[in-house]
Amino acid sequence: MIMKQVLQIRCKNNKKSLKVPIGSTLSDIYRENNLQMTYGPVSAKVNNKVEGLHYRVYHNKDVEYLDLHAPSGIRTYTRSLFLVLCKAVHDLYPGSSVVIDIPVSNGYYCNLKLGHAVTPDDVRRIRTRMQEIIDARLPIQRFETTTEEAVEMFNRLGDGQKAKLLRSSGTLYSVYYVLDDYKDYYYGSMLTDTGQIHLFGLEPYFDGVLLRIPSAQDPSRLGELIRQDKMFEVFKEHHRWQGILGIKTVGDFNEAVKKGFSTDLINVSGAQTYDAQGALRMTTVSVSGCPGYPVTALDVIHAWFDPDEVVLDRDQVCPRDVTAEQQHEVEQAQMTSSQDTAVTAALMETGQADSMILTVKGTSEERGDGVFKAGDVIRSITPAGGQTTTPSTYAQLQELMTTIAPGTEVQVVVSRDGQDTSLTMTTLEPGKDSGRQGSLLGVMLDVRANSDVNATFSLSDVGGPSAGSMFALGIIDKTTPGDLTGGKDIAGTGTISSDGTIGPIGGISQKMAGASDAGSQYFLAPASNCADVVGHEPKGMEVYAVSNLHEAVQAVEGIAAGDTSSLTTCQAVTTR
Repeated sequence: MIMKQVLQIRCKNNKKSLKVPIGSTLSDIYRENNLQMTYGPVSAKVNNKVEGLHYRVYHNKDVEYLDLHAPSGIRTYTRSLFLVLCKAVHDLYPGSSVVIDIPVSNGYYCNLKLGHAVTPDDVRRIRTRMQEIIDARLPIQRFETTTEEAVEMFNRLGDGQKAKLLRSSGTLYSVYYVLDDYKDYYYGSMLTDTGQIHLFGLEPYFDGVLLRIPSAQDPSRLGELIRQDKMFEVFKEHHRWQGILGIKTVGDFNEAVKKGFSTDLINVSGAQTYDAQGALRMTTVSVSGCPGYPVTALDVIHAWFDPDEVVLDRDQVCPRDVTAEQQHEVEQAQMTSSQDTAVTAALMETGQADSMILTVKGTSEERGDGVFKAGDVIRSITPAGGQTTTPSTYAQLQELMTTIAPGTEVQVVVSRDGQDTSLTMTTLEPGKDSGRQGSLLGVMLDVRANSDVNATFSLSDVGGPSAGSMFALGIIDKTTPGDLTGGKDIAGTGTISSDGTIGPIGGISQKMAGASDAGSQYFLAPASNCADVVGHEPKGMEVYAVSNLHEAVQAVEGIAAGDTSSLTTCQAVTTR
């Protein structure tokens, strides 16, 4: 008898668990689950990280299969369609190239460099060849190699731009895909074979072609073709300026950033980034009356009559015993913490990270026994007589501590100087006014995503934590294909926690007014701020309530698609 090692998979689609052989692909597991998805599966979230159906499972996992109704699913489908287009052009016009250029008209404008002007006959030939590739159900093979070897390979193939992109990515390993005899690089998951593509369109568009994709609302039909000539001309002008600056591609941009030529607000390393044409506006307010920013009686009178200003008690904003320097330091610390947390929340939301690193940066006065040291990374916690838990996120750690009574002896395993060290201590009682249940470890933690992807921010003269939610959305927009905003101008505010919770901020009526003046038609407000929103919405501005990052992404996607019917307004929140 041959015994196979098995593992357990929990499928979120049908809320069932099953045992499968170790090394099974996501495709294998889908068939074992007997799931039926009309427009899928095209990819899956494995412990909340998006993977292609090529992915093999070697440990117990939670799996959620995605179809074309899911944003990540349509992105997987679109990437694979890009590959088929490039393969078709490669077959018909050796030595030519394809540039996937601009998201426009519910599709993608593609610049075909065939050595001659693109004709309607060229488009028909390419469309036919694409359909032949799809009908052949050719496998899309995934390979992983060192980035150095991948750069050498694309240089040999004459694709210097791909080589430059990978060389500037900052990663040790890279993934590339092979379709028959054609090799290409794409960041993110792909379909397993071309037969999974059921619908596409290709037609002449200006001096190139428009690659049309299924509608996310109804994948049985193509997205409606909407002429956006003016927007297209804006994009072309943008590209002309890119040519003048010598920065035409992501690889060019990455190299310019490394040379210190860029002051982009958000710079991402460790992942492919994508251009966006819309706007995600963070909002802030100016404060007068704090140390270093005095006000006069006339200023106060003016503020009383200005609907965009508000008069508050000074101590609500800046206590009298705090100096201007101290206030500035606090605000800068809040901004830095907000940025770090935004990175973690964004990477967890997009699946670019599936766990967090919980690092001790300090201890409370009550934990004065010196058992913890700064830099300790929490690995596991075992209460006396209980089970060992390995918290992979801050939320899991918080939930665990609610189940442990104060004064319980616990064993905490930490990584210290590269070695696992076991610590024994008793848990502490939360403060009476904290509202917390269970107990505390008595540590202050630095929480970061367990990922090679990172983001830095170029922002000065702004402090506080209120931009966290928009920072996170900006990172998501930069690291996912397409334009998250659909070219729309969307503003918002709200603090962010590592688990994606969006919290309240001050001065929201002033922030909405400022965003409206700047041209934003849409605004994302923390749901916990809705009482301050209702009745203060600027004329012509649509304000939607969000309580976490996932809801914020859905709101932006709904606005981008022109379908806000499922979004929650602050009016609805306050009348519940």
